[in-house]
Amino acid sequence: MEDKALQKTISFVKSARKKGKTNQEVRLPILFICNQNEIVSYELKGRQMIGRPYGMNQPAIPILNEYVSRQHGYFESEGKQVRYTAQKTTNGILFKGRQLPPGTSIVLEDGDELQIPIYGSNDTSCILLNVVTEYEHVQFWTNLSKLSKDDLTGLLTRKGFNARLLQKIQEMDDTSTMCVFILDVDGFKQVNDRHGHLAGDMVLKMVSGQMEESVGKSGLVCRWGGDEFIGAIEGRPRMMRNLMEQLRSRIASTAVEDGIQVTVSIGYVTIRKDQAVDMDKIIESADRALYRAKNEGKNRIIMNSDVG
Repeated sequence: MEDKALQKTISFVKSARKKGKTNQEVRLPILFICNQNEIVSYELKGRQMIGRPYGMNQPAIPILNEYVSRQHGYFESEGKQVRYTAQKTTNGILFKGRQLPPGTSIVLEDGDELQIPIYGSNDTSCILLNVVTEYEHVQFWTNLSKLSKDDLTGLLTRKGFNARLLQKIQEMDDTSTMCVFILDVDGFKQVNDRHGHLAGDMVLKMVSGQMEESVGKSGLVCRWGGDEFIGAIEGRPRMMRNLMEQLRSRIASTAVEDGIQVTVSIGYVTIRKDQAVDMDKIIESADRALYRAKNEGKNRIIMNSDVG
């Protein structure tokens, strides 16, 4: 994270505190989860289990880390009051430096933090869970979360995308469908070789911008790595297919500096809420469709009807 941006967010909070409470209120308590360099937020309402997604086990608040138990505990919220109850897990959860015994319930206030130790990894780091109820603290964490995104494009990175996609799937209606697609820039290595890496960076920024515009605020876009991107959007299958066709066409007709033009290949799958598939299977299925698009001539879109 950039020091200047971090200092800016800290200054915001200090300034808000000096001025007293703002006129803006938080509708629901918000949980910010800091998992390494990723920060993901969830509104707290009713009873919500936290833990690692696995098979049919899909907690309301997923934590994507292999060292986190499947059912770590749960939050219960009413208004701004938040209670956390710990469950029996392999690595437990800490509050103010002490591990909470299974079955222990605590009331959390604005700014309180829970820690999940990552035992068994190569370090002694923790996943941080921060409960926020006051506006200035929400702004602080919201600004901070922006710094956890991809440096070049400003898009989500892998863990943030996976967590938010799981969240969106859980919020879907039973009859809704969602499209998850993988996009790859055709011949990107040649762009770097012929025009240099700065030109390559401009191509990636152009592609990411076109993707964000296409999926809108309700969709998700992630830079998966290199010149590969992943997107997700909810809607009717035909509408989603048309959206991807428009995206492919716009990228092909958009030139960056020195008149560089590129094409993209896209592979996608459609999923329903009732499909018990994990993130790896969804992405693997879309990736197989992308592989076909590449082999069949590039600059095209292929659907994989087999999810998993």
